[in-house]
Amino acid sequence: MKLTLPSILRTYIFKSIIAVLVFFAICPLQIHAQCSSTINSFPYNEGFESSNGGWTSGGTNSDWAWGIPIKSTINKAATGSKCWITGGLNKVAYNSGQNSWLKTPCFNLSNIQHPYIKFYVFWDTEGQYDGANIEYSINNGTSWQLLGSLSDTKNCLNENWYNASSIKFLNDANAWSGTNQSGSGGCVVGNGSGKWVLAQHTLPLLAGKTSVSFRFVFASGSSCNSFDGFAIDDFTIGEAPSNDASFTYSCVNNNTINFTSTSTPCPVSYLWNFGDPSSGSSNTSTLPNPSHTYALAGDYFVSLTVTGPDNGSSTYIETNFEIINSITAKILQPVLCNADKTGAAYVSFSGGGSQFIYSWNTSPVQNTDTARNLGAGNYIVTVSGLSGCAANANITLTEPLPVSYTVVNSNASCGSNNGSITLDVSGGVFPYTYQWSPNVSTSNIADHLFAGDYTILVTDNNNCQKTINTTVANNPGTLAITVTNLSNITCAGGNNGSATVNVTGGTTPYIYDWLPFGGAGNTASSLVAGNYKVIATDQTGCKDSTQFTLTEPLPLQTNLNIQNTPCGTNQGSASVSVSGGTGNYQYLWTPGNFTTPTINNLVAGKYIVLVTDANGCTKIDSAIVSGTSGVSIQLSKTDLSCFENNTGAAQAVITGGVQPYTIQWSNGVSTFSGNNITNLPAGKYIIQVQDASICSAIDSISIIQPAAINIGITTTPETCNKGNGSAIATVGGGTAPYSYSWSPSGGKNATELNLSAGNYTLTVLDGNGCVSNSNAIVTASATITSTITGTATSCGNNNGTIQLDVQGGLAPYQYQWTPGNVNSNTLTALAAGKYIVLITDQNGCTKNDSIDIAPSQGITVQLSATDALCAATKTGTANAVISGGNLPYLVNWDNNLGENFSGNTITNLSAGIYTIHINDADNCTVQQSITINEPLPIGINLISTAENCDAQDGSIISNITGGTQPYQYQWLPINSNSPNLNNLAAGTYQLTVNDANNCMANASETISKTNTLSITLGNDTTICSGDIIHLYPGSFISYLWQDNSISPSFSAITEGLYTVNVTDQNGCTANASINIVADCGDIYFPSGFTPNHDGLNDNFGPIGNINAISNYEMNVYNRFGKLVFQSKTPGTKWDGTVFGKEPQSAATYVWFAKFVFKGTNYTRKGTITILR
Repeated sequence: MKLTLPSILRTYIFKSIIAVLVFFAICPLQIHAQCSSTINSFPYNEGFESSNGGWTSGGTNSDWAWGIPIKSTINKAATGSKCWITGGLNKVAYNSGQNSWLKTPCFNLSNIQHPYIKFYVFWDTEGQYDGANIEYSINNGTSWQLLGSLSDTKNCLNENWYNASSIKFLNDANAWSGTNQSGSGGCVVGNGSGKWVLAQHTLPLLAGKTSVSFRFVFASGSSCNSFDGFAIDDFTIGEAPSNDASFTYSCVNNNTINFTSTSTPCPVSYLWNFGDPSSGSSNTSTLPNPSHTYALAGDYFVSLTVTGPDNGSSTYIETNFEIINSITAKILQPVLCNADKTGAAYVSFSGGGSQFIYSWNTSPVQNTDTARNLGAGNYIVTVSGLSGCAANANITLTEPLPVSYTVVNSNASCGSNNGSITLDVSGGVFPYTYQWSPNVSTSNIADHLFAGDYTILVTDNNNCQKTINTTVANNPGTLAITVTNLSNITCAGGNNGSATVNVTGGTTPYIYDWLPFGGAGNTASSLVAGNYKVIATDQTGCKDSTQFTLTEPLPLQTNLNIQNTPCGTNQGSASVSVSGGTGNYQYLWTPGNFTTPTINNLVAGKYIVLVTDANGCTKIDSAIVSGTSGVSIQLSKTDLSCFENNTGAAQAVITGGVQPYTIQWSNGVSTFSGNNITNLPAGKYIIQVQDASICSAIDSISIIQPAAINIGITTTPETCNKGNGSAIATVGGGTAPYSYSWSPSGGKNATELNLSAGNYTLTVLDGNGCVSNSNAIVTASATITSTITGTATSCGNNNGTIQLDVQGGLAPYQYQWTPGNVNSNTLTALAAGKYIVLITDQNGCTKNDSIDIAPSQGITVQLSATDALCAATKTGTANAVISGGNLPYLVNWDNNLGENFSGNTITNLSAGIYTIHINDADNCTVQQSITINEPLPIGINLISTAENCDAQDGSIISNITGGTQPYQYQWLPINSNSPNLNNLAAGTYQLTVNDANNCMANASETISKTNTLSITLGNDTTICSGDIIHLYPGSFISYLWQDNSISPSFSAITEGLYTVNVTDQNGCTANASINIVADCGDIYFPSGFTPNHDGLNDNFGPIGNINAISNYEMNVYNRFGKLVFQSKTPGTKWDGTVFGKEPQSAATYVWFAKFVFKGTNYTRKGTITILR
């Protein structure tokens, strides 16, 4: 800028012009920044990638830019590639003297209950002086308020909100300010962000507002602006993230639990209810991570209600939290054998719930209440419900000692079967059974064994088995056998020979084998004549043999000479001649006992002679002395057909002699007569016949009988009442073949099947028609009987039970339930209804049984509510209609605010969620919730139009939300019932609104003035005599000075009060004045200069008769109090740099001067403005 005025006037003219220009640059922009549209859809997310988001910027020296930043520090967007930033996209500094803004669109938050804002910021500014903050407006930009403060409570929804408490060029407001770069030239560093930082804040005061705008305000001083500035990216507004209550827990033991809140995003208060009223005051806690101990087993409901910072509350309930007590592990079956896995154990406990999780420390893990296939050892079972803590129990299973043994073998010898094995078995469970292979024994001892391999399977009383393998070896040996004594037979055909052998060598004792016979010792007796062989065997099976021959005399031979006698006389004789044997014979006749070779005087009959030689050998012969026509008997018989049935008969055909005959039979018991005798028992029958001439004859015959029919019957019992018993007959004796007849079943075979329990008779008929009967009893296995009991459901829950006890039949039993298909005699967690079970024992016998589980009616509740009349008032009610269950009821209420109530009807309620808890006489419980609403708070949005130039044309339009229509209006200080006001002067107006429920709200609105004109002629000043000051208030339509002149400017040449009245194009008027004093001692200091090297007004210093100045000193300071220039001579003036080096920015600086002028000491101070 170049002016032709004398240099002494330049600074005054500039000062006046600049002051006016600055006013008009700032004020209109602040007043007229209006919203052009309303955003109603949320969340609103703007990342500035496709466009600038419809955001606008402006203000003093604004250099906001949208795009891709390529600066040294802020060299990228937070996300994506684009953002908003001050100082342009690639400048190395932001503008000095800046007071700019970046404004969002308008938002309608009427449906947002918990407004929330977040965005990314990056700042790199001079600390303490430059920085940025965010403001909001609810009246379309008419007025703005700072959003939040540095002192706001920090939490996850309120963080990184400003870092500086007082920034000078933001009117000492909170802001983001500072840099991490090194300071230079006296610039304040502070703390820069160094990166993109997420700033976020809740907006409770803006809930329900219909027209909300935001703007980022950036301000800078006149220097120290060589930084990247302030950037914004990824702007979001909408509902605050709602609290989500949740928690985890860890178990200290089975009934003590540590709870940990995992609620998100940022709860600030906690209310726990452990569902354990018996614990008293310990049932609740307000700690974030409490601990609770349950004294009783059962099901518990644990709830956590969290409340966050201006984002509502949330409740999380963990149902069926199961506590287990009194846990015990017991042995179901011991381990039967060493090192096997036949053991079983089960766990019992008390606890709530019907479903439990089991875990045994077996491999693999078993997950039922009974662990099977267990070996000896220590076992731990862990039981837990679907939720809650686990409980542990220990059990130890032992096992028998292993089956062990020792074997004592006696080897065979000489290939014989004289080996043996003896077992000594221990361990396991006595007694033992033995199975030999090959099958040589059933005990622990086997003898008479050949050499070879033998396997013995030993089974103890628990059916544990041990296989033993052993070998019987063969030991060879040497024997020698000789005959030492022989004794020949004394009589032909006799058996009184004997022989003795002697055995040497081998292993005693010896075994003797005589062939073809002879006994088992070394001496054989009762031998007949012939060739013999004897074999000797020692204990190892070795053998030797020898042979010998025994002789006998010739057989005794007799020759009879008989002289018959006539029948009935004794004239007969008989003589015997003998040969063979050993001489010196002796004779004995019978009857008669004659001892001579010849006997005489014999009657007819038979005579027997016994001849004995010297060796005692005998020969019997008989002589029949016949009488005349002697009697002859020929016998026949009929044997008995059946045992002892006396059906025998004998027949005699008699010839010879002289009839008639006399016949007599005898069996030693009875006598009979006649040729034929019948009905005889078995036995020997002797017949004696004598004819008429007394000649007689004797004969005999034996009648035999078959063996008695012998019947053996083996039965198998009937099972399951199925008629599946049987009887098997084994028949001996009698005469085959046999026929069979069973009664009463009617079978015709030896085996009778499909029999029911009872008595049976078998009749056997043999081939001779002989009959024998035998009785058999077919028994029945025990019948399955059952006893079934049950417990009814309660509280409308599925908690019925059934216990089935079974006897009879053959255990174990199988169970099949309908419904359910469960193989158990115990059922739990049952719904009401009929249950049928099919019981099957090990015989396959079945039995049906059934039971009805009675239903129960749970508690039902029907809730109703009356909403609160006004927001934040306690005018709501809630009522419960309860039915079902069993009286009386215990009724309690609580709400999400931590309040408690009792009774069916509760009143004086604020808005919230109310939960009723009902217990009936059976301790059945039910809970249900109902919400009591309230109207939205009455929101008053006042939109004003400013008064223009004191014309009283301002207005206020009210926009009422919330509450319950219709509304009533009352304005103060103007008494008006209209919703809107017109013809208003500037000032503050109070509106009271009452809705249909008499809810009330207040709001005030201040009417400002627009186009208000303000001018200045500068500060009062002192001039030197002869100086001229040109006064210029600015550019207006008309002027009126104190002397009634109407020119735009006025030249003041004398001291005095100068005034001006101006009128602008809007018709607004303003006044200004200045007092000029003429007294400066001929030395003065200008108030501004232009150091632009144009040769005009380039320096600052004293003006006037500077040659009369002595002891001169002047210092110039910047706004931070830093010395930027110092002079000791009045001719050395400031060129607008820091000691001649770094140029200073356009700004106002402070100067101090001390000097002596014409012998008088002066001290001067003031401000100097650099204009560029």
